[in-house]
Amino acid sequence: MDEWRELEARRADPVFRTDRPDVTASDVAAYAFCGRSWWLRRQEGFATGTRAHAQVGAAIGQHALLTRLVWVCVAYAAAIGLACVGILAQAGR
Repeated sequence: MDEWRELEARRADPVFRTDRPDVTASDVAAYAFCGRSWWLRRQEGFATGTRAHAQVGAAIGQHALLTRLVWVCVAYAAAIGLACVGILAQAGR
């Protein structure tokens, strides 16, 4: 019981565990949802972290759109190439 009181007294001390920040249950939930958002919030503060996370999300969205566009172009090029090969094979007979 004395150990418990000593621990509670240490927690009331403002310099208790100043070497690292406390991790709360909401921090764990935020990290589980999106680790990047959690890290940005811890590094830059909530408002700035939220803006930075939105910027990262927008950049990822643009990258995904560009990647999808490239794959569609590759698919069309492959279809055109196969059609040309088929036409040339028919012409050679």
